[in-house]
Amino acid sequence: MKKTRKISAEYSASPSAVGNIAVLGGGTWGSTLAAMLAGKKYKVSLWEFDKSAARRLAVGRSLKNLPGFRLPSSVRVTSRLDEVFPADIMVAALPSFAFKSTLESVRGILNDMKSSRRPGVIIATKGFAGRDASPLSVAARRVLPSADVAVLTGPSHAEEVSRRFPAAVVAASASKSFAEKTQKIFSTENFRVYVNTDICGCETAGALKNIYAIAAGITDGLRLGDNAKAALVTRSLSEMSRAGCALGGKRETFAGLAGAGDLIVTCYSSHSRNRRLGEMIGAGLTLQQALKSMTMVAEGVYAARAVEKLKSKFGIDTPIADEVRAILFRGKSPRKAVADLMTRPLKNEL
Repeated sequence: MKKTRKISAEYSASPSAVGNIAVLGGGTWGSTLAAMLAGKKYKVSLWEFDKSAARRLAVGRSLKNLPGFRLPSSVRVTSRLDEVFPADIMVAALPSFAFKSTLESVRGILNDMKSSRRPGVIIATKGFAGRDASPLSVAARRVLPSADVAVLTGPSHAEEVSRRFPAAVVAASASKSFAEKTQKIFSTENFRVYVNTDICGCETAGALKNIYAIAAGITDGLRLGDNAKAALVTRSLSEMSRAGCALGGKRETFAGLAGAGDLIVTCYSSHSRNRRLGEMIGAGLTLQQALKSMTMVAEGVYAARAVEKLKSKFGIDTPIADEVRAILFRGKSPRKAVADLMTRPLKNEL
């Protein structure tokens, strides 16, 4: 009989100490995280906005976009947001455009419950919030000012994590103790979680890399070869680091899992929806045509708009993101965008 290894205590926060966990977002990533947490014996509720999708997940325990996935029967699935509260931990795996409004609804529910205690917020979304392109953690603190906030980010496609392939990510928070709590909640023998207190750098990297994944996909669609893609990804990392530091992140963060790690997997993986979107555009489709063929959200489209606001506010130089935005929203030819990047004034590399 095959022996099952016991997980060390350092890999797990006690379910009784954590209490109820509410996962918001029943897509591939939210469902994967809910299943992971249920596997660690936490009491998990999963909220999905779409009533029909919630019903299918509750009954079938599977997802069309995640072959082979099974949601444990212990996870309660609902389309009513009030039914997952009160909770001690809230994991937000939502599209960025719905992030702030959903948290505002959560605040209303907690106020109706007359609950003074706010759940710890763990953000598993990569993007920006609202018209002012705020980092998601900033938006969360504005809505729930007394809550602890962390982000869970890094190279972690649901298609692989759900199959228990090895992955390593980062739990980042301004509160080291809450980052360490997040680390213990999620760590397993297949899902290694590191701690970082540079929440600004980690979440900025996670949002920006989606823009560069679209650019990488465009090089694939244009069939420009390995050299061009390697150059694009390397210069994207430089641009991403420069922009992230201007927003308050630490340069070393962008060399880690939240930066280089996530950028690499998103630019090269067949699972990357942003890379796939770019590939279709490089092959000749318009943004609208490419989006119509997709069933999941490509966050890079929203991030590209957000960077335009951040660029003007902070004076950031983002030539690659600028060209992606011109292709997506102004109909610029991808080949012309490549030519314009290649013929910019010559400069030092570093």
